[in-house]
Amino acid sequence: MKAVVRSTYGDASVLSVAEVPVPEPGPGEVCVRVCSSSVNMGDRLVMAGAPWLLRLMTGLRGPRARGLGQDVAGVVTAVGAGVSAWSTGDRVVGEVAFGATWAGRAVAKADVLVRVPEALSLADLGSVPVAGVTAWLAVREHGAVQADQAVLVTGATGSVGSYALQLAVSAGATVTAVCSPKTMAQATALGAHHVVDYTATDYTATDARYDVIIDISGDRPVSACARLLTSHGRYVMVGGPFSTLWGVLRRHLALAWCRLTRPQTFSSFAAEPSPERLQAVLEAITAGDVRPVVDHVVDLDGLPAAIARVEQRQAFGKVVVRP
Repeated sequence: MKAVVRSTYGDASVLSVAEVPVPEPGPGEVCVRVCSSSVNMGDRLVMAGAPWLLRLMTGLRGPRARGLGQDVAGVVTAVGAGVSAWSTGDRVVGEVAFGATWAGRAVAKADVLVRVPEALSLADLGSVPVAGVTAWLAVREHGAVQADQAVLVTGATGSVGSYALQLAVSAGATVTAVCSPKTMAQATALGAHHVVDYTATDYTATDARYDVIIDISGDRPVSACARLLTSHGRYVMVGGPFSTLWGVLRRHLALAWCRLTRPQTFSSFAAEPSPERLQAVLEAITAGDVRPVVDHVVDLDGLPAAIARVEQRQAFGKVVVRP
């Protein structure tokens, strides 16, 4: 089968498409024919091995695994020993942490997969697991967004933001979306009540106040965002300059300081595979409250250019990979 592989850390230039053996599922695993996957910022960090501490999990001198890709939607082709929940032909979707889903076939642990309703197409569902679950955690759990609240979503038309925006709207909140001038119309189409062009307006310098801030872009200081919160507001940190250890520490130190000095709630989280939350996102999609937003579709050969588009924050929604 064809798969995207690499032998060293670096930018997208280290990637190549090669013929590799079809993987065999081990105990508790299944093999999935990949119908769609997607590009996440986390894939870029794993590809680059940055921040450096990430290499403690992925390999110090070079990547232990040649493949990349976490999201997968497809059809089960083989099951490993001890797997009874899945059979060949089942339609599934899930997240494979540190996986290799940019390929024709991918192996996943059986317990991270969710069954796909017949009403949903597999063609775009590979865009859902990482971004959808991250958005669910941010909006519905850490943000605890409720009806009639004022909610600010930064990075509102990106891969996670497009889901977070829709989830906040479906909860009944009044949502202000911060995005680029190129995607303001798309933010409105996704349900945003107000849209701010971050290139023209410093959204932290306004008099607006919000019950919840979902900060995905992470391009403004935490303290500046904190000033926008109501007295009992919640700030949820999702994104930021996390490719360096200093970037991670600086943002989390600022978050810790706000927790100590301010009455509001400040939180961050590390998203991980969660079939229960993914099931909830699928139910929202089935109900029509949320839809996958696809910027464009690429094959394996088109991945380097797609990764560059994600790095430059030019994508509206998700870049979908169809092997």
